[in-house]
Amino acid sequence: MSHRPIHLVVVLAVASALGLASCGLVGSSARASEGRLQVVGGQVAVPPNPDQAAARFLIQNATGVDDELVSVTSPDADAVAIHRSEVDAAGRATMTEISSLAIPARSEVTFEPGGLHVMLTGLHHRLRAGDTLSLTLRFAEAGTRTVRLDVVDPAQMAIDPGTDMHMEGEHDHGG
Repeated sequence: MSHRPIHLVVVLAVASALGLASCGLVGSSARASEGRLQVVGGQVAVPPNPDQAAARFLIQNATGVDDELVSVTSPDADAVAIHRSEVDAAGRATMTEISSLAIPARSEVTFEPGGLHVMLTGLHHRLRAGDTLSLTLRFAEAGTRTVRLDVVDPAQMAIDPGTDMHMEGEHDHGG
């Protein structure tokens, strides 16, 4: 009995295994870099002032690329801005407008009460629980994400990453 055919089979099997393993590594690396940037769990509380409201949501960047939220618009309001709420050293609440916001690779950025939020002013209609409000977020790398947020009673306001926000469209801009 010759060992030559068995030796050849073993060499071919090892070469195939190494080839498949390297393909697997390339494949898993490609999958990691092809993750999605998405906006989830968004809501707007029925505002006490019918002219303005704050939108809250979660941005999940599952990609391997740092990104930046560069603008937010809405057909439902005259003006839209990214704000950060804080309490200063004297205990006063402050709100600062942010022109753009870093969204690091493989991270989540939460827009929540007492922190980041999107402020909408000059609302085109009075918001009531059960309504929806549309936002378009433009990212430097991921392009635009247009979402509809549910308007809820303030007592029911909570960010739930499992909540689907009615993604109306996802448009990448060549990257």
